[in-house]
Amino acid sequence: MAAIKFIPVSLLLLQLCGLSLGRLIGGRNLSPERNVIDANDYDKVDDLPTPTRIFPKKLGTKRRFKTAQDDVQVIKDFHELVGGTRIIGGSLSTKGRYPYAVSLRRESAGHFCGGSLIAKDVVLSAAHCATSNFKVVVGRHSLNSADGEVIRVKAQVLHPQYSSPDTNNDFNLIFLEGSAEADIVSLNPSNGTPDEGDSVTVMGWGDTVASNSYSQISNTLREVEVKVVSNQNCARSKGFAGGLYNSYQGAISDNMLCAKDIGEDSCQGDSGGPLVIKGRDGSTDVQVGVVSWGIGCANEDFPGVYARVSSVYDWIKSEVCERSSDPPAEFGCSSAEKEPETKPEAEPETESATCEPFSFDLRTDQHASELSWKLNAIDGGVESLVGSGPPANTYYANNYGYKDAAYGCLPPGNYRFYIYDSYGDGIAEPGYYRLTANGEVLALSRDFGAERSTDFVVGSTPGGTLTTDATILEEDFDSDFGQFIAGDDVKYYAKLRGRDGVIRLENGNLSASSMIWYDEIPLANESHAGIEVAFSFYGNRMEYNEQICVDYMVNNDKNWAEVECFTSGINFYNYRWYDEVTVSFPLLGGSIDSIGVRFRCDANDNDDDILIDQVKITGLA
Repeated sequence: MAAIKFIPVSLLLLQLCGLSLGRLIGGRNLSPERNVIDANDYDKVDDLPTPTRIFPKKLGTKRRFKTAQDDVQVIKDFHELVGGTRIIGGSLSTKGRYPYAVSLRRESAGHFCGGSLIAKDVVLSAAHCATSNFKVVVGRHSLNSADGEVIRVKAQVLHPQYSSPDTNNDFNLIFLEGSAEADIVSLNPSNGTPDEGDSVTVMGWGDTVASNSYSQISNTLREVEVKVVSNQNCARSKGFAGGLYNSYQGAISDNMLCAKDIGEDSCQGDSGGPLVIKGRDGSTDVQVGVVSWGIGCANEDFPGVYARVSSVYDWIKSEVCERSSDPPAEFGCSSAEKEPETKPEAEPETESATCEPFSFDLRTDQHASELSWKLNAIDGGVESLVGSGPPANTYYANNYGYKDAAYGCLPPGNYRFYIYDSYGDGIAEPGYYRLTANGEVLALSRDFGAERSTDFVVGSTPGGTLTTDATILEEDFDSDFGQFIAGDDVKYYAKLRGRDGVIRLENGNLSASSMIWYDEIPLANESHAGIEVAFSFYGNRMEYNEQICVDYMVNNDKNWAEVECFTSGINFYNYRWYDEVTVSFPLLGGSIDSIGVRFRCDANDNDDDILIDQVKITGLA
C-alpha cells in the first residue's frame, strides 16, 4: 500500500500544479492569480484537515500570542494560531431545517469545516478551509449517522483576491462531481443588507465550549442567533483574549461582516459555514456571510467576523454560471455563460499539468526564536519568493515538533530552500529539520551553522535527495515479540483484526505509557545520514488527543528522544489499519554504532489500545 502521510493543519496553500495559488502553507502570502484547484491535481495522500482559522482565544495553558514585553507571537500549533471557527451557546437545530448546510470531511480526520449548498453541484465555503482529499456531505444532521449524500469534489475556486494574512475575501467555491438532492440556499446580492442590529443565524458542528484549555465538538448540527455589528464599531473592538490584549483596528474590511451576542458565537470547526437571515424555512433563508475568523469564541469584546457574501456576489454568480451544470435560476445564467453539460473526456494524466508534494518538518531546540526559512523559485537565474516562515511578528516555540511546518504541491521548476539560525549554531539535538519533495528526502540535518541552502527540481527526479540505501531491520511479529522487548500492558496475538502477528499496546496503568522497544539495533553502515521507520498500526477505542509515539536513541545511551506522535481524532481515527506510516530522524555527530527505536501508547485507560502489525527500519543515504 502507498505510504500514508499525515498532514496537520497549517496556514496557507501552495501554488497547486501551476494553477496559481501562489502561497505556501506556513508561510507569507503572495498575490494569487486565478485560484482554481482541480481535484485531479491533488497529492493522493491521506492527509489531515488543513486549515481552520482558529481563534486566539483557544490558547491552551501556554502563552502563545503577543506580550507587552516582546510584541511577538509564539507559534505552538498552527491549528490554534490561525484557522477555524465555532458554535457557542445556541441550541441543537431541527433535523432538516437547514438542508443546505454541508460538512467537509476527510476519511482520516472526519469533519473539519462547513459550507453551504448554493447550487445542486456547488458549495460555498471559506478559502482558509481549502485543502485536498476531502468529500462533501450533504443532508447529515448528526455526524455519527450515515444519513445524507457523500459527493466527491471536482474542483475548488478561491477568490482571486483572497489574502491569508488578513483573511480578506475568504471565499472558496467547491464544485462537485455530482448533483445533490438537497435544497439550496439563496445568496444576498445587496450591500445594504443586513443592517446593524439585525438578527442573523449561524450553524455548524464546531466547538461548543468557549474555553482556553479544551474543546468539545458537536456531532449534531447546532444553530445560534447573533446580532449584526457595523463594520465601524467592529473595527473599534479591543480587549483581552486568553489573557492577552488584542484589537480589531485595521483588520475589518468591506468584504467582512461582524456579528455577536452575549455568550453566543461560532467557534472551532464551524469555518466555512453559512450565516443567514432566517425565513419561514430553509427555502426562504438568505445567506449573508461565511464563517471566517475572530478573536476568541463568544468573547464579550470581540464579534465573530464573517466573509460578506454581497461583496462578491457578482464573482460567485460568474463562476457558478460558467462551471455549474445546474446553476440556480436566480443567477439568470445565459447559455453562453453556462458550461456545457457534456464535457470532453479528460486528457490522460501523463499529459495534464503536474505538481509534486513538498513538505518542511521542523523540531526546534531551546532557542527556536533564532530559526527562520524561505523557499524561492528560480527562473533564468532570478529567485522569487514562494513562501517563508515563521509568519511576520512570530517565532517558533522552543523544543516543539512541527510536522509539516510548511507543505503544499509545487509546480514544475527549479527551487532553492534556505534555513537560517541567527546565532549561527544550527539546531541543537534532538532538534532537526527535514525537507521532502515527491516522497524523497532532500535534506535531513541540524548542524548547518548560520545558513544552509538546498536546491531541487520539481518535474524530474530531484538531485541530491536522501534515498533508502539499506534495510536495517524488518519485523512482522510472526513469532511473539520478535526482536523487540515488551513493556507493561503489552500483549501478543497470533491473529487479530485481520492481521497475522499483532502487538497490542494497552495503556491501563494511567500514569505510564505501554511500549515495545529495541534498544540496540546494530548499524553495519555508519555513514547513514538518517533513519526511516515504517510501520502499520490500528487504533482501538483511543480517546481524543491520546497518542501513539515513536522515539529513538543512539548508542544505547538511554536518552530517548521523540521522533513523532500521531494523535487520535487529529492524525488518525479508530477501527482502521494505517499501513506504511513513515517517520524519519537524522544521525548526526560522532560515531554511531547502534540505534534504538521505541513505540509507545500514550493513553489513560485499559480500553485504549494501539495495535502494531509490521515494522521496517531503513537507513537513509
